[in-house]
Amino acid sequence: MGSSPNVISYTALMESYGRGGKCNNAEAIFRRMQSSGPEPSAVTYQIILKTFVEGNKFKEAEEVFETLLDEKISPLKPDQKMYHMMIYMYKKAGNYDKARKVFASMAEKRVLQSTVTYNSLIMSFETNFKEVSKIYDQV
Repeated sequence: MGSSPNVISYTALMESYGRGGKCNNAEAIFRRMQSSGPEPSAVTYQIILKTFVEGNKFKEAEEVFETLLDEKISPLKPDQKMYHMMIYMYKKAGNYDKARKVFASMAEKRVLQSTVTYNSLIMSFETNFKEVSKIYDQV
């Protein structure tokens, strides 16, 4: 008798579907993990956020991220990679106000803002020199 799939095997399968552009298949695995286990890991959340963003499923990415922010629902908290993905998503969607808010919430939640964070935000505003100047002044 074989062993049951674990979080690592489910996450690897989810990532493969995401890389193959099969966002719905990746989402189905993620939803199954949420409902019947195994419990998704931080890496699982990083991968599903990336899959949703690359698949232009912004609403779904937002919902997952918001779930992670709710301490009553999720024992995990968004990490730096998850915040970076959300900044990138809002840039991709053209929603610069939300990108800026996500950036600001990193400090509020005590998530480290690195060079990658600042580069992500600056790249979001690459044609808006006034905004880039404001970000640069924060560094």
